[in-house]
Amino acid sequence: LKLELYGPHVSLFAPSSNNNNSNSGKSITLQQVVEQMPGQKKAAMDFVHNNILAKGIQKELFAFGYFQQLLFEYSEVASNEERKNLAPQLVDYALHLVSTRSGAKVIATCASIATPKDRKRIMKSLKGQVRATL
Repeated sequence: LKLELYGPHVSLFAPSSNNNNSNSGKSITLQQVVEQMPGQKKAAMDFVHNNILAKGIQKELFAFGYFQQLLFEYSEVASNEERKNLAPQLVDYALHLVSTRSGAKVIATCASIATPKDRKRIMKSLKGQVRATL
């Protein structure tokens, strides 16, 4: 089911997750898809960003762990330029994203490449809420 979120070309032509090389019991991640199908990287990344993440950001789905996991997988594979374009859209929702490990990693990545203004917005959104999140 998760493969369909990476695009129709991935769900049709992706290698099965039951191979001896893959993790047993775990679903295929975007990074594994990109490694196994390097020619489809741009198409998969564009599909995930434009069709899944952009709509999720617009609808503010940050509280859902599944959406945070997709953000994390995208940020692992994305280039620095793609991360820089994604960071300003996420900084105001840092409080929602730090609720899971994958969301916290996304915010850490955003903070590492964001502009000083965006880092300040991250800190502002977390201000006064740190004790409650621990």
